[in-house]
Amino acid sequence: MIGAPDLLARARELAVPQRPKPAAVGRVIAGLRSRRVPSDGTSRRMQYPGRPDDLNCVAAVLEAARRRDTSEFAMLADVLRDPVRGYPLLSDDPTVRCYALLGSWSLPDASIVIGLASVTETSGKAVDQRLAVTFEALRSQPLAVLVARFEEFFLTIEPAGRIGDRHRDRASALLWVGDSGRAGATGGGWKTAISAISESRGLTLELSDQPSAFHVTHRHISRFAGRTVAIWRSGAGALANRSALPPRWRDHAIYLEEPGFAESLDELRRHLDQSSVPVDDASIGVETWDQFFERVEELQHEGFVLTAACRASLKYNAYPDPPRMWDFIRRLSQAAREWRDRGGEVGDRLADWIAEHYEIEVAVHDSTLGTWADFTFEGRTYSREPHVKVDDFKNPAECGRIYFAQDNEARRFIVDHIGLHP
Repeated sequence: MIGAPDLLARARELAVPQRPKPAAVGRVIAGLRSRRVPSDGTSRRMQYPGRPDDLNCVAAVLEAARRRDTSEFAMLADVLRDPVRGYPLLSDDPTVRCYALLGSWSLPDASIVIGLASVTETSGKAVDQRLAVTFEALRSQPLAVLVARFEEFFLTIEPAGRIGDRHRDRASALLWVGDSGRAGATGGGWKTAISAISESRGLTLELSDQPSAFHVTHRHISRFAGRTVAIWRSGAGALANRSALPPRWRDHAIYLEEPGFAESLDELRRHLDQSSVPVDDASIGVETWDQFFERVEELQHEGFVLTAACRASLKYNAYPDPPRMWDFIRRLSQAAREWRDRGGEVGDRLADWIAEHYEIEVAVHDSTLGTWADFTFEGRTYSREPHVKVDDFKNPAECGRIYFAQDNEARRFIVDHIGLHP
């Protein structure tokens, strides 16, 4: 049998050609992919065996896929190369850890393929027997079928793995307004049930589950910057009347009329699946660095430019998570546009303002850069010390950074590095 490293190398030559995903599919995939197993924190990170030659089970699955279908072989290899982007699954056996790894492809024939690699790790076994891997490719499924599958999938993720990334897009969010006491009376897991519905459709969930605290809930709705407000009328107290809502939501909030909680969830599904909301193309994420390179022009404007060296580094970038990096650079582009529109006056330290309004962390200085701190652009010298911390306290091979100069005269951000921490 060919070894796993050789198979992975061979699969690298079989890149699956992709076309842009439809907006609705892109939202779903982006919503699910942001659920990652972190390198630190309470979630246990899956570790492959230390030596590549020990990956006998991976080699067996790769070899079977190679003989069956070269495109499936390339897809499986894509997923297995990045085991950090996974989802820890519930398991009744404390000696067994289960993970699902996700990949998605939009093929030239306009079909969508979702790949799920299931990895089971059993302690107490020999190293070469510790892992079991299966792979499932969901081909050309209607979006409704994929969404239903993702709902089921979300419910199997460990609770710690369901916690949303704090850098999720606030514009892609759903706010649930309804009495948690009444919802909880139907049994445990009511929050997870709502989360599964929203997350499987690419929407981050926010909750106002004590509508009896009218002023607090009213303020929450007023400040909500997301896409949808869903109000469970029978559990909404005074907010059951549209006239009680903040003006901007009176004509747009979804009212769920079913008195029962389970029935209201079915109603919520129908509303979300029938709604058609225009989406900024840039909010649809990328899957690969090739796509990142092709689409980065979408992010540039008078207040946000990339140097030639920065653009050239994108196609073969070593940072392992292009979708995550796209989300951060997109937010920085949005912040730069608003900063420019405001004439550079944001009423706060720029880093604090960006953190509050765009939920990305910007550090103004980096003393570790040394002579690399300065760069030349359009005949002028700038400092690239300001940077976005995409990841922190991570393995250097996973720690992402965006370095840019703040050009106060031209009211623009000049991005000179996107990728790993230098």
